[in-house]
Amino acid sequence: MLITVGILIGGLSSCVPSPSNSGGGSKTGRGTTGNGTFSVQPNFGRYLSDNPIAISGNDSLTSAANLSSYLDREEKFITSNQFLFGSCTAAGNSISQCFEIRNDENSSYLTATENRWAFATSSEEFLQVQAFGNIRDITDKFHDHLEFSYNLSQSYGYSSAIPTQLFTSNDRAFWFKNGLLKGYSNCGVDNNAFYDPAGNSVCLGSVVGNESVVIDPPLYMATDPTITWHEMGHAFVKVNMNMRHRAFEQAILEESALGYLFYDEAGSINEGLADFYSFFMNKRPVLGDWGLGRYLLQARPLSESSDLHAPGFSETQEGRLSYPQFVNYDPNEPEVPYEVVHYAGQIPSHFFYAFYQSLVSPTTCGVTEDNALKLTMHLIFETMAELGDQTATGHGVLTTNSTQFKVNLDPTNAIEWLSKNRPVTFRRFFQVFSKYFLQTLGNPLYNICNGREYYRDDYEKLLDSYGLLLFKTYNENGNNQFNGHSASVTSVTPTNRVKSNLISKDLLILDNRENAATAFVIDGQSDIKAAMEALLLSGSVSSISSEIDSNFGYNNGNAKISPGEVVGVAVNVFNNSNSTMGGVRLLANDWDHTKNGAPCNNLGDNFPLASEGAADLTGDNAATPGDCSYITRDNGLEAFEDIAPVCLVELNDDDATKWVTQDKLRTQMGLPKNRCLGGENSLKDCFIRAVKGADHSFYSRIEPKQTWAETLITDDGVPQFSSSNVLYFEISPSIPPGTTFNCRLRASFSNCEDCHHDALNGNDDYLDYEYSGAKPFKIINFQFTVID
Repeated sequence: MLITVGILIGGLSSCVPSPSNSGGGSKTGRGTTGNGTFSVQPNFGRYLSDNPIAISGNDSLTSAANLSSYLDREEKFITSNQFLFGSCTAAGNSISQCFEIRNDENSSYLTATENRWAFATSSEEFLQVQAFGNIRDITDKFHDHLEFSYNLSQSYGYSSAIPTQLFTSNDRAFWFKNGLLKGYSNCGVDNNAFYDPAGNSVCLGSVVGNESVVIDPPLYMATDPTITWHEMGHAFVKVNMNMRHRAFEQAILEESALGYLFYDEAGSINEGLADFYSFFMNKRPVLGDWGLGRYLLQARPLSESSDLHAPGFSETQEGRLSYPQFVNYDPNEPEVPYEVVHYAGQIPSHFFYAFYQSLVSPTTCGVTEDNALKLTMHLIFETMAELGDQTATGHGVLTTNSTQFKVNLDPTNAIEWLSKNRPVTFRRFFQVFSKYFLQTLGNPLYNICNGREYYRDDYEKLLDSYGLLLFKTYNENGNNQFNGHSASVTSVTPTNRVKSNLISKDLLILDNRENAATAFVIDGQSDIKAAMEALLLSGSVSSISSEIDSNFGYNNGNAKISPGEVVGVAVNVFNNSNSTMGGVRLLANDWDHTKNGAPCNNLGDNFPLASEGAADLTGDNAATPGDCSYITRDNGLEAFEDIAPVCLVELNDDDATKWVTQDKLRTQMGLPKNRCLGGENSLKDCFIRAVKGADHSFYSRIEPKQTWAETLITDDGVPQFSSSNVLYFEISPSIPPGTTFNCRLRASFSNCEDCHHDALNGNDDYLDYEYSGAKPFKIINFQFTVID
């Protein structure tokens, strides 16, 4: 049974309360600070070093508050440049212009008045100086910490992910060729601020209210440095994820990103890191209490002891914000589950803060606050450098030697592995973070922790208190096919895993209860048009087949999969365990599951039967390319190997029903090759194919004995479907109605017992090439009949 639903495209709307009538005066009793032209020296000015609520302690300030009351009295050097151009410096190397500030992308550059950058705090000129000062401060601090991390990595004998070219390249590779960063202090968006990775720009909008409440005057996001720092955190994540192949000067078609869907765990970690960048600057564990919290009710804490949290949280083993129970938790509306990266990102941000605290604590490490921050950032830098590496070497010397490809399979397939087959999840990020912890702070040879190591038991217990001890080994050797299992690896102490529940993949099934839907289908014309436009605009999807009507005129909204449509499919998977599943992923991309064009039935799903067209397994050998037991080593590029589309078709042949590739149906019909969805070079998915870039879906959490739809059901009884949790398929208009298809989807989840750990190799991680096949996945067979 298929059920039709609508799809949500866009962000979370916020409740905007009426402004407080308690006034905007400072609780500190500070007087106003003059910021006229001649109140400062040439090239100097003033700006807010933190947001007005943080400075004043008055959480009832209104947007009408006089910001001059919260300016630093001490003038600050801005720039001697004609315009607001900022430089970057590290290890003695400088780039004279690595960022610039304007009001918006269409405005001209601001010039100083009498060579001074002092302006009234109510002016647009002040907002530009404000954004410049905050961006310059965090950029300087980022490079200082990255230089510390580089020097630390060079001081010890472990294999670091931070490239040796970092500060030694003649063309100053430390900015990693990301190009000019552009900051817009009043970019014209309402109730929002964002980082645009494609344009490498930070857009700071304004809080204006909504249709029921108008905020007048607007509250400008630029006046909350914690928001500027958060958005710059995204820019630095992009730098770190791309720094190895940038340093290697490897040509790439697509940059590595931390997050590829509207919701996924990689994007959630990105948000958590960006939140932590606010703490990185002011050591205050709260983000946006002025720009997000005052009117939008979206301020976010980084500590369980914050008053922003609902009752019941505490900085204890039992009281932590643990995974996966709290991935949908909004502290402002704790009873309403939201599948939003910002809220799921609170779990990693709280862990980073707690880890920082543990480094300061004399019982675990006992270093200074500044060194605790540097060491925390060091592990973050190492982790992102390895995870995003498109040279596939991960750490150590950059090379083109395939025997050294430790991550992301190989340079050709790195993006596919990073975004789909083996993406960054809570499990994978914190396993790599933990590996670098083990090799540095946890290494008794180095005694970085104030003369001793940070004991591994203490670390594992802290990670488990967040439900993030999701791995069985630290996977120090990586995932190379030649040497991934070549040496012993460190195992997690099983008794330290208390809250981090691991669940067998066999307990993720299609909902088999009576009258249950196998999937929810989105096929309304307006829904699909909006979804495809959003995916095309984001760059997730590059194109739609020319066989599909460009206006999606065949989409009829009848809850059926019909010829000529593009359909969204949310497969109705069921958690048949007694524990919460987190980070459930479904893949519809091509994989190694056929032999000589026939489906292999030895991959864990026993589909299809030999009498139904399964490949002949006589003499099948795991050492022979092309056989069902053999898994392609480079994603189908070697001789006798290929990867196949997920959807097979049921065909009557010689009085028998067989499951065959779609080209068999095309041949039987006599359909010209150029009428296939992908043209004459794409015959195996001639009639139905997953839209590339929209061929993976993500479910944040599934409660025991429930489906995702039941777990995240809203007050109106309908779950919130979005492009994150929906697979998209093109349906050829040439399909004869009544034709049945079976799509062999692969599924995995973050707290899976046997999706990541190879029991035959000491519970070390599966090797990267094995993610071309079935071993790390549960196969979900989704069958449907195309109906006119």
